Amino acid sequence: QSTVQQINDETINRGVNVAAANGEIAVYLTSYSENQTDSFMALPTDTVGTSYVISSYKNDTVASHSRFQAIATADNTQVTVTLNQTVGSRNANQPYTITLNKGEVYQIGSTTTNQDLTGTLVTSNKPISVISGNKAVDIPTGVGAWNMVTEQLLPTNTWGKTFLTVPLKLRTDHIIRFLAKDANTVVTINKMVNNQVQSSQITLQANQFLDQTH
Repeated sequence: QSTVQQINDETINRGVNVAAANGEIAVYLTSYSENQTDSFMALPTDTVGTSYVISSYKNDTVASHSRFQAIATADNTQVTVTLNQTVGSRNANQPYTITLNKGEVYQIGSTTTNQDLTGTLVTSNKPISVISGNKAVDIPTGVGAWNMVTEQLLPTNTWGKTFLTVPLKLRTDHIIRFLAKDANTVVTINKMVNNQVQSSQITLQANQFLDQTH
């Protein structure tokens, strides 16, 4: 079970194993409550990894929770978390380790308003699945409509260097989040303005992120 309504600094036994007897399958998950829903495609266990950088979104209220969950695929999995900011009794930039058995889930979520766990580093000695998001958030802040956002994250060894994106139809602006794995990462953004290419650059440090509206 990928989403849990109560977010605490805790380990719970709520993992769900889906396996096909023969042939290959795709698995999609939907988390919903009244007036808000989000879905994502689950990644098969042979594609998950041992290093993740959390991507979430800041919470407007304590109840909304910027959060993530780590799910073990094997017994005696050591999961090390380095939070980007202090959450409850867990201090920022001070690694701590949780031991999980197969199917167990470690979860933690923001404890104060305007906390965003994006940039938190999660590593492990065995492959894990990591899911992150926010229970109820407005993007950008102040639009007046909250919704859930959730996604199963890709491990950092699958990240790349070149991406293409387009704005959604009927939307005047869209937000792009840049999240770096390595120090001194230079990102070049090329976009069309009045049929001409405009270029800009930003430099990010390891696990640092920046949102831009285009």
